[in-house]
Amino acid sequence: MSRLRLTQRWIPLPWGVFGVVLAFIFGGIGAYSWLYPEDGPTVRMAIPLYAVALYWVFVCLINRRTAVITPRSLWEIVWPLPVQLPRSTQRGDIRHCYLRNVTTFDDGVKLETYYTAGVETMGGRQIDVSSPHETEEEAAQIARHIAGVLNAESGGPMIKVVWVEQLPTRTEVIRKLLLALFWLAVCIAAIFAGAAWEQEYVRSTKGQV
Repeated sequence: MSRLRLTQRWIPLPWGVFGVVLAFIFGGIGAYSWLYPEDGPTVRMAIPLYAVALYWVFVCLINRRTAVITPRSLWEIVWPLPVQLPRSTQRGDIRHCYLRNVTTFDDGVKLETYYTAGVETMGGRQIDVSSPHETEEEAAQIARHIAGVLNAESGGPMIKVVWVEQLPTRTEVIRKLLLALFWLAVCIAAIFAGAAWEQEYVRSTKGQV
């Protein structure tokens, strides 16, 4: 096996369904504003921000996360709608393959628990390659497949499969924060674009009176 390709949803489906509900709500508000512009700011105020929100609705619904593992590297790609740049990790930077348990709580109540398989870099960054899995054995099998591909060619130390705990690195936290700030800046820019469009519309309307 010289190549392993694993594809899964990038964001759990319920978030996409929730996004669709919000899209219909805001779409109704926009339609009302379009039909009755005298009641307040026109729909032009909201169109740019609504377009960004609608983009993310489709991201939640259709985007997939693909990991391509070869004896020399691991590629992470989120597609088809771009939200972040593809990332590559060379084999020499991989410490081991892992499996781990993920459990989420809310006010002390367990919401879900599942297992995931991936690789950990020399810097401590954990890259989830395949999840969620209902059993530990399912995740262990995938982790062994990943290790088998990475060990298919000689020339480096053997990569083993180990059990780990979830330990997000400072670099990974900063990367996610920067990505969130980028999209926040896009939303703010959309708000200003809508306000500028609204002002131009009001100015042109007054000129026609």
